[in-house]
Amino acid sequence: MNQSMLQRSDSILIMDPQHLDDLVTQGASQQILDRVQLLGSYLPTASAVQGDNVILDPYFSNREGFLSVYEQIDTAVLRWLESYLESVGF
Repeated sequence: MNQSMLQRSDSILIMDPQHLDDLVTQGASQQILDRVQLLGSYLPTASAVQGDNVILDPYFSNREGFLSVYEQIDTAVLRWLESYLESVGF
């Protein structure tokens, strides 16, 4: 993602805090950083891994690990979308 895309984005959803560190390293402005949210913060508490709202990268996992992460992402995105639509009065 380049700076132009970040500047045009209303919300920037990340999976773990390292992604935020990456944005800082790339020189993202505070205005951009203020729009960053952990996608996992939209998970029901019982679904959040380790209770820290991080959605773990399933790269070294098996099929079940990928499916679990897919379900987390699917749930979190739907809840984020509901929240976003509500915030814009839709």
